Amino acid sequence: SAVVLRSLARLPDPQADILGAERRRLAPAVSRLEYDFDRTLTSDLLAALAGLKPSRFHDLFRRVYGMGIRAYQLDLRCAEAQRLLAGSPLSVQEIAFRCGYTNPFTFTRMFTKRTGRSPTDFRKMN
Repeated sequence: SAVVLRSLARLPDPQADILGAERRRLAPAVSRLEYDFDRTLTSDLLAALAGLKPSRFHDLFRRVYGMGIRAYQLDLRCAEAQRLLAGSPLSVQEIAFRCGYTNPFTFTRMFTKRTGRSPTDFRKMN
């Protein structure tokens, strides 16, 4: 009946509660990744920030975010590169350096793979 359905709808979702707790557990490490997206951070450091062993940290991160730590960091770098390409006069080389790449060709390859367009083409389209 409608009363039963309304009551069931108000029950907490155990899966959502678990993911929320796990997301909170990872929060210090994720904050550090987001702040230092342009640096290569060790798994040991990130795991320690979350109070976990590295193998447990990797498993939990993948379950909560649906990707590995490096893929998450590459997404952060790509998002910052898109922002800079669209809204700044910086050269592609300077943007590569600001996003943590010492080699602009590596940056171009990563950017193109993730967006389907080269940084120069992306800038022209925006």
